[in-house]
Amino acid sequence: MGPAAILFGALALAACDDDDDNGTNPTPQNAQVKVVHAIANAGTVAVQIDNATPAITNFAFRQVQPSAAATYLPIPAGQRRIRVLTNNGAGTPAIDVTPTLAGNTNYTVIAAGSAGGSGTAQPAAILLVDTLTAPAAGQVRIRAVHAASAVAGVDIYASPAANVSFTAQSRLFANVPFRSSGAIAVPAGAYSICIIGAGQAPTSNGSNCAILASSPNLAAGTIATAIATDAAQGTGQTPQLVFTVDRAP
Repeated sequence: MGPAAILFGALALAACDDDDDNGTNPTPQNAQVKVVHAIANAGTVAVQIDNATPAITNFAFRQVQPSAAATYLPIPAGQRRIRVLTNNGAGTPAIDVTPTLAGNTNYTVIAAGSAGGSGTAQPAAILLVDTLTAPAAGQVRIRAVHAASAVAGVDIYASPAANVSFTAQSRLFANVPFRSSGAIAVPAGAYSICIIGAGQAPTSNGSNCAILASSPNLAAGTIATAIATDAAQGTGQTPQLVFTVDRAP
């Protein structure tokens, strides 16, 4: 398949309110938000919305909150200050952004980068709008997100897990830059996913892939996100994929 990469920059969506039937007090709408901790070497962090008590604490690297599949945290629509605080909330902000969130809209916020990094590796938020319309019958939709700051552009391949064979035809996305993403519909099932430097050809079994991971067995109608994350220094870990289910069938 041809290359597909969508660069998500700053988001500015107008919030709106619904009036109640009596025409008196408006009923505020909520945005639905999911957060992913992908800041390498930042340790445990907390996420604060506006100036309230942190909404998420004890948030470890590569965790997703809320953790249950296809669930989101309701947040009042409008301009919201979102801060990712180091040392489980007692430290300084690694990320401090103020996006405008639209009501009745689902978002995934990925805190990505490397603690102490500079330039493109500096921690920053990837803010994605989640499209939850069901894919065609028998299909699943997989969104791939490049959140590994140590790697520049990547190519992304997928092969059915039951018979892994990466070929030129199994390339889903080409030259995806850091903090970018793309989505594609594929038949339901489990997949082996290879993430490799842009322009490099994977071996048939994926032995030279920077990240080689298996997806869950995805039932028809599922919408999922696969997020490439950095290795954590000093742990012996390698870069890994984090999977989230955005819509369950």
